[in-house]
Amino acid sequence: MSSPISLSSSNKSLTDLIRDALVDVYNNCPAGWHEFECATLSAIAGMSTEIAKATAAMEEDTDMMDVNDNDDDDDDDDGDDDGSSSGCGGSGHHDENGRPIYRCPFADCRKPYKGMRTRARHIMNKHPNQPVPAFNDP
Repeated sequence: MSSPISLSSSNKSLTDLIRDALVDVYNNCPAGWHEFECATLSAIAGMSTEIAKATAAMEEDTDMMDVNDNDDDDDDDDGDDDGSSSGCGGSGHHDENGRPIYRCPFADCRKPYKGMRTRARHIMNKHPNQPVPAFNDP
């Protein structure tokens, strides 16, 4: 196989570079076309899954943290929410970066969150007998 090609050192498009690399791999492997095609699609699907997981993990670590809770300890209410938010994205409540703040939909709780995953996790852990409502439900 040839050495890796830099996009900046070539006039070719990314699609052409990928095609050329695949042709090179195909020409140097004993597999037939069908086996090669299946292996290529499987490799691309695997890469896509790995990238999606890594991206989701990074988003979970940065954007999906509790608004008033950095340790993910949902045992007690922080006591700093006034329950005035409707809990939907159009509530008009935003953090210091302009991102919307959402709240647990149950009136006796109203815990604030920045993201759907944190809110869903809270509802499953702290309100186990309640269904997790759609994120746009108040």
